[in-house]
Amino acid sequence: QDLFEAAQVDGASPLQQIRSLVIPMSGSILGTLAILRFLACWNSFVMPLVMLSSEYKQVIPVGLMRLDGEYVKLWGPMMASFSIAAIPLVVACFWLDRGWAQWLSMILFVAAAVTDWFDGYFARRYHQISRLGRFLDPIADKLLVAAALLMLVDNGQLGGINVLAAMIILAREILVSGLREFLAELRVGLPVSALAKWKTAVQMVAIAFLLVGDAASPTISDLGLWLIWIAAALTLITGYDYLRTGLRHMAEDTSSSPGDSS
Repeated sequence: QDLFEAAQVDGASPLQQIRSLVIPMSGSILGTLAILRFLACWNSFVMPLVMLSSEYKQVIPVGLMRLDGEYVKLWGPMMASFSIAAIPLVVACFWLDRGWAQWLSMILFVAAAVTDWFDGYFARRYHQISRLGRFLDPIADKLLVAAALLMLVDNGQLGGINVLAAMIILAREILVSGLREFLAELRVGLPVSALAKWKTAVQMVAIAFLLVGDAASPTISDLGLWLIWIAAALTLITGYDYLRTGLRHMAEDTSSSPGDSS
């Protein structure tokens, strides 16, 4: 302010004040803004170039768009990928510990669960069974369920004896995954039974109720606990059926091995 008053005393016009005072004093600021603007423009060009140069550097949206073919949409892999991509959002909303955030976490979980169901439906409906779809479909719901159960146990929604139900469900998922990998080497499929589909449906509804937590009536949480135990019971039944099938093929493979023919 003193400089401007001195310039006015010397008879400098407003234009002369800007040219002699404002512009020289703003040189460093304008230079910094120019550098930042250049970096922003440069990054907007370089980042897409780096991400598109290799499929291993692509972010999730770009990777999902690659599943959209020129003449056909691979609905199965796309929906399974969306289910997996929704897991961080479900976790983030759950840990915000706000009433609306818990409801949003439940909605995202239900949307991911429904999407995971539709991926198999569309794959069969439009005969779009692909290797990527066969890889993503079994693990999408397992990742979603495992992440949700771990959150509920740590948060206390599944505490005490109720932790056992979560352990049963997770142990069964690991067992079935191991059996599928073993039977795949024997070129033997392990089809999903009708009871296993009911187990998955009850399990998803139970977890959805538990994710709401104290943001809703205690009746919702109690119903979720009852359903999670029903899902655990169905898990034991279906897990035993899958294990029995796997053991039968193991026994057949052992009896037909060359070492037993001597």
